[in-house]
This record gives sequence, C-alpha cells and structure tokens, in this order.
Amino acid sequence: MTEVFKAQVMDLYFGGVAVEPPEYLEFGLSLTPANEAGLVVEPAHPSYQRREVPNDALTFPPAGLAGGVKLNAGEIRFPKATGDWGEIKSLFVADPLGNVLLMGDVDLGRVGPAGPTVHIPPGWFTWRLP
Repeated sequence: MTEVFKAQVMDLYFGGVAVEPPEYLEFGLSLTPANEAGLVVEPAHPSYQRREVPNDALTFPPAGLAGGVKLNAGEIRFPKATGDWGEIKSLFVADPLGNVLLMGDVDLGRVGPAGPTVHIPPGWFTWRLP
C-alpha cells in the first residue's frame, strides 16, 4: 500500500474527504522493487503497456466472499514482449491519473521475446488490509 493510497483511506475515514473510485485500474510492471513511495520504473520497450481492467465487483469480487481478501476474478494478460523489457521486480496497480496505489514484489526475471507472455492468473493478485 503506497503513501498516496494510505492518505486517501485515512482522509476518507478521518475527515470525510470523499474519494471517487476510478472506473478502471491499471496494472503495470516495474524494474524496481516494491516501495511505499510508489516509485516505479516501467520497461521502456514500445511493446510494453499497462493493462487496464474494469474496477468493478465482477473483476474484483467483494472481499467478504474471499475471506477478507481482494483478488482478481479473471486473467490479466500483458502484450507479448517483442524486445527486452528488462528484469521485472514488481507489479503495481495505479489509478487512471497514474497514482500508484499498490505494489508487490514479483520474481519474473528478465522478460523478452524468447520468454513467455506475462499474465496474472485468476486469483493470483491478492490484497488484504495490513
């Protein structure tokens, strides 16, 4: 959970500052480890792009149905790398304005044209409040 997201949650519950949930979220890959500042370095190759997913209960079922955990209901697939994306060290979730909300370390290694397409299987992305 990044500092930006923590501030949004705290302001919502302590001060009543409304937060409008975005219509979609962007999943991205970073060459840097996860960090609370939400600083990312995305692959520079033109074949890389963030994946937009709808921010709704079909994509992310209610946490009460999964034991207090949010998870992805469907697969999230990145485009096939046609060049070197570098060594992927973290996965992140951002809002449409580019604010990184969540980050987590992953061990994908180097991603390039000879490797498999990066995808997040259903139920693999999980998040619970600390």
